[in-house]
Amino acid sequence: MDSSHHRKIELQSPEDLRYLIDNVSRRAREKIDLNLPPSAAPEGEDALRRRVEELVHEFEPYDRRLHTRVQTLQASIESSTLALSQLRRDAPAAAADAYIRQSAERAAAAAAAVAELNAAATVVEGRMPLDLKPLERQEEVERAYGRSLEVLGGLKSGLPATAAKLERARKAAEHVEKTR
Repeated sequence: MDSSHHRKIELQSPEDLRYLIDNVSRRAREKIDLNLPPSAAPEGEDALRRRVEELVHEFEPYDRRLHTRVQTLQASIESSTLALSQLRRDAPAAAADAYIRQSAERAAAAAAAVAELNAAATVVEGRMPLDLKPLERQEEVERAYGRSLEVLGGLKSGLPATAAKLERARKAAEHVEKTR
């Protein structure tokens, strides 16, 4: 016997068979009632419903070729799912590597173009490229910038209080004008 067959149901007693038949019949009846509800008129017989009920009690013989085809399709679905999951793992890293490689190539090309333009500019003007020296007053500029930031911070905290005082003064002036 092939391992692809379903194993047989072992029945210990006739009650086991009765239990299985009752459950299958009950589930079939639920499906029929769900998809083909009984008509509103109980005396009117529904031909489609009657035919479906007759077909429910018929059983098809086991088809080995159909079973093999279903297994082949399930294996195909499984292999496609595995391939897709592998792509989901590998594709982002491959795309990131390609992006980094292209960015590095573009940056190198841009740097080469800038160097070429700088060399051409020095040849045209007959001068050497600019050599920038550090600022003589670098520390003084940094201190002035730090003090400016402190003053701005103080203004940021003092400005709402000043605005509130201005609003109170405006209300007081309006009150004085009204009472005159």
